Amino acid sequence: MVKHVSGDAISSLPDETLAQILSKLATKQAASTSILSKRWRNLFPLMNHLFASQHHLDFDHSEFLNPKQGEKKLGRRRKKEIEESFRAFVDKTLCLPSRNNNNNKIKKFSLKCRDKYHDMAQTNRWIKYALERDVSELDLRIKTDSIGASSRPLPSEIFTSKTLVKLTLGTYISVGDISPKVLLPVLKYLSLDTVYVFDGEFYYDMMQGCPALEELVFNYVDINHYNAPEEPNCISHKTLKRLTMRTNLRLMILDTPSLVYLDYSENTRCIFHSATFIESLVEARLDLAGLTRQDHSDHPNLSKVIGWIINARTLYFSSNTVEVIYSYWKGCRFYDSEFPRFGNLLKLSFESKTKQGWEVLTIMLKNSPKLETLVLKGLHFINSTHGVCVKENTVKVLEINDYRGSLEELGQLERFLRQTDFLQVIKLQIDAQIKDDDKKLQLTKDDLLDLLLKCESSCQIQFV
Repeated sequence: MVKHVSGDAISSLPDETLAQILSKLATKQAASTSILSKRWRNLFPLMNHLFASQHHLDFDHSEFLNPKQGEKKLGRRRKKEIEESFRAFVDKTLCLPSRNNNNNKIKKFSLKCRDKYHDMAQTNRWIKYALERDVSELDLRIKTDSIGASSRPLPSEIFTSKTLVKLTLGTYISVGDISPKVLLPVLKYLSLDTVYVFDGEFYYDMMQGCPALEELVFNYVDINHYNAPEEPNCISHKTLKRLTMRTNLRLMILDTPSLVYLDYSENTRCIFHSATFIESLVEARLDLAGLTRQDHSDHPNLSKVIGWIINARTLYFSSNTVEVIYSYWKGCRFYDSEFPRFGNLLKLSFESKTKQGWEVLTIMLKNSPKLETLVLKGLHFINSTHGVCVKENTVKVLEINDYRGSLEELGQLERFLRQTDFLQVIKLQIDAQIKDDDKKLQLTKDDLLDLLLKCESSCQIQFV
């Protein structure tokens, strides 16, 4: 005889199991369960007691905004109410009874707050709370300063933590008028996004104080601040493996002999003085943005930058980069016989928004004897008469993004199918405008099948 018991199944679970379930939720969602009943009121503290090292404390100011209304449409009074509600929530969450146990460790503490007039003393208490519990990942996206205002620095304990493995600081954030002492012995990842410093030694001290650092994300924006320091001009670290730079720097020295990955974006004409990663670099992404057309043919150090990445196995060239290379090359800085040879290149991602830019691909294919994977974007801009010469290349996989099925694209695909001996797979990512139109999508696929038959090719076409 089966006995039926009424009640919901989740309430029959033991407290420890429910606390573990809560640990998988976002902080705001987990804390909101406290209003369900007296039992649930105690589950959030229990979760923090048992699973704090697994749970990520993530406090995001934007979660308190109405998605349909947005922050810009809010009045000053309503903005203040939301900011006070957010800060009260953080305070209440961190001050729950079980939180008084200093043995509770936290894996990740994330704070995202747009309120530029917030109480920095209160914010620093939250940060110190996480540091006292041996946090390993600290993500701070807060505004600690206003242009022209006095600095309101972060707590110095951030820069001497013995447990931090990952540290993210941004945006418009101040570390104070005096560079803090830096000693982060186990830090492996560091992201600095528009960080205010008024001591030129800060960046040097950060590199020297992070002996285990493996990845650096460096986004420094030139801000019209009366106390803004001169930009740093040297990144020096012996174990750094990955570097992402978005910068306005005028002069740059990269002393990073272990670097394997470089993602570099330029908004002005940065002059590279030297680099020590030529032999170690495996992958590079270049976006030489922000240059006027007149600047392209006189780019101060393009040949030097290209020379540093010629041994890479994977390259990503943005449309801006391709345009700069084209103008530099046609401006007699490169002759065909002098164009760099990419002897180790296995994968190339190439984007162009001009007909001229596609001329660069012809010579790059000619100078990349080991190339196996070619990823293209903007192929509909190609010159339908000449196109890209693809003879004598070793490409096995061709990927085309935002494919529109234009005559120019079909013409270039035919050149690949007829002129290459090694091509095995063509992967097509259809443009959204075509993808959402069933009739156009079918016509596009039919054209491709007809092209395969016309060229008598056994190459596979995959739609991704």
